[in-house]
Formats: sequence, structure tokens, C-alpha cells
Amino acid sequence: MTDFYLIITTGGIGKRFGKPYPKQFEKIGDKTIIELTLSFFNKIKPEFCVLTYPKGFEKEFFFLKKKAEFPLSLVEGGEERFYSVKKGFEFLKEKADKNLPVLIHDGVRPFLKVEVVKEIIEKTMEKGAAVPYIPVSGTIRRVKNNEFYQTVDRTDISVITTPQGAMLDIFDKCFSNTDKPYTDESTMLSDFGVSPFAVKDWYFNIKITNPEDKIVFAFLFDFLKK
Repeated sequence: MTDFYLIITTGGIGKRFGKPYPKQFEKIGDKTIIELTLSFFNKIKPEFCVLTYPKGFEKEFFFLKKKAEFPLSLVEGGEERFYSVKKGFEFLKEKADKNLPVLIHDGVRPFLKVEVVKEIIEKTMEKGAAVPYIPVSGTIRRVKNNEFYQTVDRTDISVITTPQGAMLDIFDKCFSNTDKPYTDESTMLSDFGVSPFAVKDWYFNIKITNPEDKIVFAFLFDFLKK
């Protein structure tokens, strides 16, 4: 498999989760969510990884350096996801000695599939950039003031997931020329004229956002370890 660099973004506290600590520290079984994410990448081992942490939580995240079976550095994140990723990339760029694929992954998505991530890496190397997606299967309607007012054609509609990949030099061009707070890398890449290759993801690559999501995570953890 092609070598790659990795940025794991855990810079947010997760206000919607309603806890005094980052949601990455919620436990599923006997491990925290961020430990489960690192456990996945221990299987495919990046050349180097930068993990962004929320401001003021460096000590709490330091133990993760021992959980990773690959070189890992901690970088303080920014106020929004984009700025955390940009700071992580700038640090990574200083350490990188090759133009390799760079994967950027949300730390609270631990249920990845090896085959999907390998395809993202391979297509990034081949096409310059690759992004995973999950097709939307249900009816999509807009809601305002508790009333439905528009049905959206779901043809070609998808949910973008992570890790999102691009060659280091392509990400460098993007991050060096914008401070716009993009919510994900695929949108930024498209704005810079880069068309990422679409890799179909599996439906279990979900992101924990609300407290109720922990119930789903616990179920998936028990199901997938069987």
C-alpha cells in the first residue's frame, strides 16, 4: 500500500454533546472514541500523523502518543474545524519529506473500513484527490417552523464523510491561499479547481455529534467486534 500522511482533527469540544470534556473522550466499551480511531489507523500505519486537540486539553490528549503505533505529534487546534486542520497541515508540511497522499479525518469517526481507506489512498495517488461519500436513500424534505415546504430530488445527493485525501502539494496550494472556514476539504478542493475522485463509503462510518449517538456507537462497537 502507498505510504501516506494523516491529520486527525479533534480540535472541537463538542458543545452539542453537553459534557465538560471533549466528546472524543466518551467511552465505548473499554476505550474512548479517539482511542478506537487510533486503533484503526494502527492497522495501516501512516508515515506520520498530526492530531489536533482542543485548546487547554493538551495534557488530557498526551497519553494518545503511547496508543499510536506510528509517529504522532499533537498540535493545538483552532476555533473552528478548518483552522484546526490548517494548523495541523502547516505542522505536517514542515515535517514531510515526500509528496505523499494526506488524509484528513474526523477523530470522532472510529468505524472505518480498511478497504475504503485503502481505495481513498490509492485514488488520491492516481487522481490527486479522493473523498468518501454515502448515498442518501431516504426522502429529503426541507422543514421550517415545523412545516414541510419542499421535497428535494435525492438523485445524486450524498453525505460526505472522512478521511478526505489529496496529495500534499495540492493541499498546500489550497491551505496557503485561503482562510475561508470550509466545513470540509472536498468543498475547498472543488473551489480550487480540483475534482476529488468519489469513493463510496460504508454506512457505518458515522460521526458522533449528539449524546444520543453514543447509543448507536455502543451498538456498532458490540456488533463489529463479533
